[in-house]
Amino acid sequence: RFSGKANLTLRYKPIEQVELMAMGGVTHLNLENKQFRSTMSLEKGGAVMGPAQLTDRMNRNFYKTFQSTASYNDRFGDHGLSALIGYSYEDFSERWVSAFRDNIVSNDLPHINTGSPDNQKGNGSGFEWALQSLFGRLDYNYRDKYLAELTMRYDGSSRFPPSKRYA
Repeated sequence: RFSGKANLTLRYKPIEQVELMAMGGVTHLNLENKQFRSTMSLEKGGAVMGPAQLTDRMNRNFYKTFQSTASYNDRFGDHGLSALIGYSYEDFSERWVSAFRDNIVSNDLPHINTGSPDNQKGNGSGFEWALQSLFGRLDYNYRDKYLAELTMRYDGSSRFPPSKRYA
């Protein structure tokens, strides 16, 4: 089993009223699950438990995310103004494969290629998705008493058909 995560955030203020921010992260996971049932001879009665069989499954997934924003915040006498614009992206992919064989030639060699091909089974699948967004907000206040806010968002998803991917 292997898994790893990494995240990074960067902030920068070129002037007092403006802040730029970017952050990203990745998560990666690799798994292997091996189930081996060996052939066993029982002492009483000489019965044999078996035949030996092996199921081997491997799974891999990878997740990435990124967000960036630019914000502005200032006051002009009794007036306050702030704005934010941003971008967001995420994607995920997963793949897995599974194999089965029985009649393994030896309990000392529990590997798929040492089993009989007569009853072999294989399976696997995978999927992926992605999201992408643009967003923004504009705030105005007068004497911190009267407030107005305008918000916008534009999202896209790979889960929808290409003609309807963005809403």
